[in-house]
Amino acid sequence: MRPALYIGNAQLCRVEAGERLEPGGVLVEVLNDRRLALPPLDAARAMRLIDRLKIRPMLGGVRGQPPADLAALAEAVVALSWLAHDLGEHIEALDANPVIAGVDRCVAVDALVVPRRSWTFR
Repeated sequence: MRPALYIGNAQLCRVEAGERLEPGGVLVEVLNDRRLALPPLDAARAMRLIDRLKIRPMLGGVRGQPPADLAALAEAVVALSWLAHDLGEHIEALDANPVIAGVDRCVAVDALVVPRRSWTFR
């Protein structure tokens, strides 16, 4: 079984937002395993977030399962953090949940972008 992950941008205060990584899908509501960092992130910082998750051993492969592609997962965390950084003044929320870290890729199954009320599409 591949653990699902949540990658998103959490509003920490009125000015600053933080990149959030935690177990995803229904596990968001059950496990208290959230890691935060200020965006934008690079690959090394993203990997440190991943390595600090309580579910990290599951990503390494258990019970004969091959390990997840952690480089692809880190790349997804970095990409979403840069998107949140670049669009920060235009969005209220941005997340991908669940994100499945497979053997050779990382796939976002669903995503959400909530624009700020003061911003309009042109």
